[in-house]
Amino acid sequence: MESVDLLITNASELLTLKGPRKPRTGEQMKRLSIIKNGSVAIMNDLIVDVGRNLRYKSDITIDASGKLVMPGFVDPHTHVVFAGSREFELDLKLAGIPYIEILKRGGGIFYTVNETRKASFTQLLHQSKKRLDTMLSYGTTSC
Repeated sequence: MESVDLLITNASELLTLKGPRKPRTGEQMKRLSIIKNGSVAIMNDLIVDVGRNLRYKSDITIDASGKLVMPGFVDPHTHVVFAGSREFELDLKLAGIPYIEILKRGGGIFYTVNETRKASFTQLLHQSKKRLDTMLSYGTTSC
C-alpha cells in the first residue's frame, strides 16, 4: 500500500470539479461532482488522488465523517494590509452620491491611504492577521 503525507477519509460529501485536470474558465467552473464517502490523498502538499475506497496509508489521517470536504476559495484580488474603515461611505453610496463627491468629503481611496500612513507597523500587522484569520474562517485559503 502506497504511503502519503496526509489522508482525509470518510467525507460524507467530497466536492470536486468534473472534467479534465486543468484550470477551468466560464461555464466549466459550474460543473461540479459530489463523491459520497470520499477520500483525499495528499503528498508533498499536492492532492494526488480523490475518490472512494482509496488504498493509501498515512501517519496523519483525518476522519471527515459527517463533514463536507471542498476546495478552498482563491481570492485573486484582495487588499489585506490597510488601516481605517470606509463604512461611513455606505450611506453616501446608497444615496447615489458620486465617488468624486465622496472624495471631496474626505472619503475614498485617499482616506484609506492617509489612515494607512498614520498606522504603525504593529497595528497593520495585527489588523492584517485578523483579516486573514477571518478570510480563512470563511473558506478563503489563498489571496
